[in-house]
Amino acid sequence: MASAVRIVILDDPLLSAADRLSLAELSHAVHPPDTPPNPVTAGLEWADATIRAMAWQEERMVCHVGALIRAAVTEGRAVEVGGVGEVMTAPDVRRRGYATATLGTMSRHLIDLRQVSFLMLLRARSPRLLRKAGLAVVR
Repeated sequence: MASAVRIVILDDPLLSAADRLSLAELSHAVHPPDTPPNPVTAGLEWADATIRAMAWQEERMVCHVGALIRAAVTEGRAVEVGGVGEVMTAPDVRRRGYATATLGTMSRHLIDLRQVSFLMLLRARSPRLLRKAGLAVVR
């Protein structure tokens, strides 16, 4: 990474108003209002993230990984299932390892600390990013 970042993981309800504003600014930079909708995902309704990993460079959010944690039952046993929804990196700081670091931090948090039984990432645009973050790519 070019310069030091700090990665913070918070459950969504714990985000401050300033965090939400920074997240909105990052989303606007990644998905400008004049961007045409993605034909693959247009019309789909996505659930909001329940947990967020945010990479900060000084006071600026430069990367975000949103994930969901849901209760499930498998083989008669209650488990938590985690799914990473969106990885966003500010356009001017891409290719510096921020997404890899933030995704890796989130996946380790979900698996090691939250003891999530399954971690799913769907429609990954960059299988290489997933492998660099220490995740297996299964098709």
